[in-house]
Amino acid sequence: MSKIKYYRDFDRLVTLKFFEFDSVDDYYIKSSSIYDLQHVNVPSLFINAKDDVLSPVDTIDIQSTFKINPNIILLLTRWGGHVCWFTGLKPKRVSLSIS
Repeated sequence: MSKIKYYRDFDRLVTLKFFEFDSVDDYYIKSSSIYDLQHVNVPSLFINAKDDVLSPVDTIDIQSTFKINPNIILLLTRWGGHVCWFTGLKPKRVSLSIS
């Protein structure tokens, strides 16, 4: 664990040992839901924070990805990280937990 500094390190040293992927990139590509967006057939709102390190918005072509299907809309927030958003004039971190 002392060799783990980044998420990619964790995935290389841990995730790949438990699942059958050829590489970290192979894992990221095959685990992404981006390829299933064209099949969404109910109106859906996707919310993503621009500072989310687990789901970085700069890794997808937002314009072409979200134009392929009229049922999907992407809402980007400036802050929030992963699974939480800031609210109010004096931001207070609000976390969501899903049971």
